[in-house]
Amino acid sequence: MEQEIGNMQENRQGQAGNRKLYMTGGVSFVAGFLLAWIFFGGSSAGSVAENRDQNNTASVNDSMVAQNAISVKNQAPGFAVVVASFTIEHEGWIAIHEDRGGAPGNILGARKVAAGTVENLNIPLLRATKEGSTNYAMLHGEDGLSGFNYKTDAPLTDASGKPIMASFKAAAAPKVATQ
Repeated sequence: MEQEIGNMQENRQGQAGNRKLYMTGGVSFVAGFLLAWIFFGGSSAGSVAENRDQNNTASVNDSMVAQNAISVKNQAPGFAVVVASFTIEHEGWIAIHEDRGGAPGNILGARKVAAGTVENLNIPLLRATKEGSTNYAMLHGEDGLSGFNYKTDAPLTDASGKPIMASFKAAAAPKVATQ
């Protein structure tokens, strides 16, 4: 009888451990899905309403997309980069690269964009830019598959074969001396 009671207690403990494992796994899956959706499936630059955030406004001009171009200004370090303006002929991506030896290196974040011209677009980053660092905003193509893949969503290039990108510094605004 005592052995049966012991077996029942072990069984209950095992079931409670399994419940905890299932709950932890479920919560982790949902959190991972939400992060992936935000990063990879967020929104595209297809409409003005989709591209507004608390600090930036966006404007779209889909008529007569002339050529691919991108512009970005120096800005404070952080978990987002504001692209001053870009023009892209076809749907694609804007990726923010950190500097590696004077050239684009690791990708800090990317956002899918529709064809057209957009101003003041916020690009969320997975890792923050660092104070004093040089970074690059680069246009990438779209391979038609789900999400950004740096291997298949290749950088867009100009007529001479150079990537279409703009460099910027992550630097805090200078402090104003007070008297």
